[in-house]
Amino acid sequence: MKKYLILLLMGILPYLSLAQNKVENSYLSVTVPPGWHVQKQDMPGTKMELLNFFNDGPILYNMGIIVGIEQIQNPKAALEMQMSIQNNPLFHNATFGEIHPATFMGKNTMSVDFSNTIDGIHYNGAAYAFNENECTLLVIGCYKVGNKSNLPQIWRSITWKKHQRSASNYESLHEELQAYCKATNENLKKNPVISNGVKSVSLNVANDEDCLIYTYQLLNADKAKTTPESLQSAADNLRPILLQEIKNQANNAEYVRRCMDFNYSFKYYYYDKDGNFLISITLKPEDYQ
Repeated sequence: MKKYLILLLMGILPYLSLAQNKVENSYLSVTVPPGWHVQKQDMPGTKMELLNFFNDGPILYNMGIIVGIEQIQNPKAALEMQMSIQNNPLFHNATFGEIHPATFMGKNTMSVDFSNTIDGIHYNGAAYAFNENECTLLVIGCYKVGNKSNLPQIWRSITWKKHQRSASNYESLHEELQAYCKATNENLKKNPVISNGVKSVSLNVANDEDCLIYTYQLLNADKAKTTPESLQSAADNLRPILLQEIKNQANNAEYVRRCMDFNYSFKYYYYDKDGNFLISITLKPEDYQ
């Protein structure tokens, strides 16, 4: 069963503790019960810190994940992104309720309830997302149906910290974006993001121009069944959708807003299920300003 306990964006990490202890990072401190495993990792490229904890024993009946992100993200969008990560065992093939406003540990959040079956065992859970000190926090927990949940006890032990945003170690936005894209692509390889048949393949920054490049694969598309006219029509229809999406992302993702502030272009490349090129779309500063 423990093979399924994978961190939200990474893989299995070494155990830090088997006994009750207070675990801290720069976002919070939390106390877990005796006999629980705790996993912890910093992800400098994406400015994220993760805590993962679960009970010891042959059957996992409680699991929790807390993610701190040093970026302002729209809480609803942050939940939707995590729900689309295919390799997240807590969410894979899960049934979700509606995302709704909720209160969690004194914070106004967006929340979603979910249920899942992992290794033949049924779990119920909830996820919360909120902004704090120009950062974004994600809290996810689930428990085995029929077992008492220890999560409320753990949640009540949380002490939120005033996270100090790290000083930039980069000489330019381009250099910072390179590090962000590298970390993002490493995560995409381990945890593919697929939504409505569209797979996020990569995110890159161009070397010879101020441009951010998104690459997608349409898993249900077959270039052999298209025509130049149908592809051009698809590009024409998709362009205004992408324009509205990038404007929305400027409010949801800090790196997009900064790219806009520096007059970056955004390029989108689409490939079919076999990796054949379909269309590309470019949005320039004059398009989104």
